[in-house]
Parts: sequence; C-alpha cells; structure tokens
Amino acid sequence: MDRRDHVVSFLERTFTFQDYLKLYPSFMDRIDAIMTYIPDDLKDAIDQYITVLESSEGNNRRLQTALDLTQAEASLVLLLVNGDSLADIATKRGVSRHTVRNQLQNIYQKNHINRLPALINLATKTLSA
Repeated sequence: MDRRDHVVSFLERTFTFQDYLKLYPSFMDRIDAIMTYIPDDLKDAIDQYITVLESSEGNNRRLQTALDLTQAEASLVLLLVNGDSLADIATKRGVSRHTVRNQLQNIYQKNHINRLPALINLATKTLSA
C-alpha cells in the first residue's frame, strides 16, 4: 500500500468522509494533486497510523476466528494482552466494568479457561502462530 492509499484509507475511516464525497465526488479524481499539499511529516504520521491500525484489525480478525470471539470480545483480548486493566478498558469503551467482566466471562466460557493468564497465553500463542 503506497502513501496515497494510506491517505485514502485514513480518510475513509472517518464518518464524515463519505458525506464529503457525496458533496464533492471529484475529490478522488484530484487526490494525486491534493497529495502534493500534504506535508511529508503528516504523510509519515498517516502511514504509521494506518500500519498500526491494519495490524490491529488483522490481529482482531485472527482472534475472532481462532477463539470464536465477537469483534468486541477480540478487541477486549487485545487490550488485555497490551496490559490494560478491566477498569481502563471500561473507561476507554465508555461502558461499565460489569459489562467488561461479562464479556471476559463469555470469552473464558467459549475457550474453556477460567483465568486471565491462561487467556493471555492463549491469545499470545494465537497471534504469534
């Protein structure tokens, strides 16, 4: 994926971009000209952002498939693997700790485990396979 594709991918992830394209359908025809006005350091930042995001999305899909998880459950596992606490995760997601604990219990049940270290070990092995 080149820089132009990264910029487009970045823009497509914003909810307003699709509305913008409805108003200005020629935008995509002019993207190459527009790219000349984006500073290189911003292009670098967009490249890094998209690379990390795509990696995270890929890891989320791998966990969903391998561990039979929903998207939200896989996202929870990734946050736990990254060292976030249940309270931090609840705050980030804008939900109660009870909701996060319920999701965690569902994950445990689906994978026949009952401890967080076992889940993190399973997830780490899945992601490194």
